[in-house]
Amino acid sequence: MTCSTSLRVRRMTEFLYVPVVAVVGFAGIGILASDHRRWIPLVVVGVVAMTFAAERLAPHSPRWNLHGPDFGADGLHAVVNESVTALGILAIPVLVDAVSLGSWWPTEAPFAVRLAISVIVLDAGVTMTHWLSHRWAMLWRFHAVHHGARRLYGLNGLMKHPVHLLIETVAGMAPLIVLGIDAATASALAGFVAVQLVLQHANVDYRVGPLGRWMAWNAGHRLHHVADEIEGNVNFGLFTLVWDRLLGTYRVSDRSNPPPTVGLAGHTPMPSSYRKQFAMPWARVGGA
Repeated sequence: MTCSTSLRVRRMTEFLYVPVVAVVGFAGIGILASDHRRWIPLVVVGVVAMTFAAERLAPHSPRWNLHGPDFGADGLHAVVNESVTALGILAIPVLVDAVSLGSWWPTEAPFAVRLAISVIVLDAGVTMTHWLSHRWAMLWRFHAVHHGARRLYGLNGLMKHPVHLLIETVAGMAPLIVLGIDAATASALAGFVAVQLVLQHANVDYRVGPLGRWMAWNAGHRLHHVADEIEGNVNFGLFTLVWDRLLGTYRVSDRSNPPPTVGLAGHTPMPSSYRKQFAMPWARVGGA
């Protein structure tokens, strides 16, 4: 591939990555949610595969593309956490029957409206829990596993301690369950979260224009992963940066900024095995 061809491919990737993921990922999940929910995990796998390809064609940091011993553990995190999420979705009808307030959920509204409501509610709950996780030592012990990543790429978003994943999920989903969310919307929402986490951590130098100031995508989220416990306390949003603007934690980002140093500042390097990462919260972990 010549230099000019390589540059053209890179430019195309920068502009097309997010629209393609939006169509294949978000729109695909929305279409499948009603009658073919079992295929949603395959859509997420497809988005991860597309991201791996885009990371080679238009990387923000070529160094972050070098797979090390962390890749296997990250993959296992993704499998474990998405399996836990799938089990949670299966439990939602039971939980709704047990604790919902009745007919508060707009069942008759168009699916897109129900999904938009669920995204807004979940974004608020997860973002606030994320913000607290950097301020409350007990939560930080579990959240620190996610921040132990020494590079940012497609699998990082799914690399979380399952206990912290459960805490965030409960915080975001509890209001929706009380309102009586339906299974189709809940399934689509889970798929949306997985795709969003891939977008948020992707090592792709994609271009989104002014949307980058409102959506919690990778340029802004890189600032959150800076290996500095003060500078990294910014841009906590899951889907949007609206709550960060209200909390005063929003920081302007630019995709042209050089790759930051990421990881746990001042702490023992992250262990590379899933077993040791799972055990980290019960070992001594520094404060947030």
